[in-house]
Amino acid sequence: MNTDILKWIVLLGSAPFWLPFARALWEELNEAMRPDGGVFGKTPGPLERKQIEQEMEREPPRVVHETLAHHRMRRARGESDTGTAEVPHPGAPRPRGGPQAGGSRRPFVRRTR
Repeated sequence: MNTDILKWIVLLGSAPFWLPFARALWEELNEAMRPDGGVFGKTPGPLERKQIEQEMEREPPRVVHETLAHHRMRRARGESDTGTAEVPHPGAPRPRGGPQAGGSRRPFVRRTR
């Protein structure tokens, strides 16, 4: 059986999933290279380049660091960054130690034959 036809069918069939991503990636790359004329555009002159750089400075930043945003929200609510551990009630069963806690470790024993 010829697998080339199957590859093309899968590629074209999955286009609704990867095509929007590829288009957004292309637009982002072209936008990032705007001061140099884009990917395939002509190089702008000094005045055009200065105008493009001024436009880029007025635009809001595109990259958002979610961890920092989450940190600011927690600070605004008055929560600490350290987190809180839950204390089990007295009748609760003890948690079993896993490999991270070292509770189930056994000393190394060399096997001899």
